[in-house]
This record gives sequence, C-alpha cells and structure tokens, in this order.
Amino acid sequence: MRKTYSALIAACTDLMSDMRFEDITVAMLCDRAMIRRTTFYKHFADKSEFFSFYVDSLRGDMVERGRLAIDELEPGAAHTAFAERAAILDAMADYFLEHETLMDNIFSSSTCGMMLVVICEKMAQSFNEKAAHDLRIEAPGPDDLICRCEFAAGGIIRLLLLWWDQEDRRSGKDEFVRTCNQLAERLLGE
Repeated sequence: MRKTYSALIAACTDLMSDMRFEDITVAMLCDRAMIRRTTFYKHFADKSEFFSFYVDSLRGDMVERGRLAIDELEPGAAHTAFAERAAILDAMADYFLEHETLMDNIFSSSTCGMMLVVICEKMAQSFNEKAAHDLRIEAPGPDDLICRCEFAAGGIIRLLLLWWDQEDRRSGKDEFVRTCNQLAERLLGE
C-alpha cells in the first residue's frame, strides 16, 4: 500500500511539474506510477479524492521539514516559539521554491482553494496545540485562542499568496518569513 501511495505521489508531483491538475487524468497518473487503474480505484474514489490525499502528503512533507529545521536550531539555545516558527516557515518557503513549477501549477489550478484550506486548517490546529501547551495554566478562553490561531493561519496564507505573486520570490523569501512570524507572534500573544 505504501509503495502504491509513494508511486502515485511521485507521479503526481512529476506530472504537476509540467501541467495543471485539471489536465492530468487518472490514466496518466497510473501510467506514470506504473500501477493499474483498478489499483488506483481500490484506494481512491476519484481524482479529487486522490488530490486531497496528495495535498495532505505535501503538508506532511512540510511538517517534517519543519521538525528537522527545529532540530537544526543551535543546540543548547532556548528554542522560543518565535525561533521555532521561523525555522518552520523558512523550511516551508524553501520547499515551495525548490518546487517552483509545481507550486505555480497548483496555484493556477482550480484545486488551489482546496489546498490552501487544508494547509490553513492544519496550520491553525498546530498553532492552537502549541499555544495551549505553552500557556498551560493561564490560557485565554478556548474560543479566543481558536479565533486567534485561525486568524494567524489565514493571514499567513494570504501573505504566502502575496509573496508568491512577486517577480523575484527568492529575494522576498526572508521578508515573507519575518512578516509571517511577526504576525503570528502578535496574534498569539507570545
């Protein structure tokens, strides 16, 4: 099963480096992944359900990169929420830049909205879990915390889109990371 999923994810990434998701067929995915269509349909009802799985896989890759970035922070130094979030945002931006054509195709696709909703929900959930953990005793009411986490995640998604629309994304990366981190810091009351 993992082999099938890995093959489909690699095939989709490869295909989306050349074309938008709308232009990719299940047959193309299966041919590139070297699996049968019956195998595809054994795991996914349709191409849209697979794309949800694919987006979640991308998110998982970015989360793992973020964890590795936190692990690479200076040993022995205090790892503040600000420093950890900066490492995660930097790793995410690097991932996007490493897969620039893929991201361009996703952002120009009708599936972009779905991808951004999934990323925003997971980001808000992550902010909420981290804030609730850090604030243990004196945490604000859960509704307030949830609203601030959702707002921070939505703001970061909007900043992501603005950054991605820049002519020179690479030179704007550090400003994007810094602005996102400062936004989250203010909203989460760190």
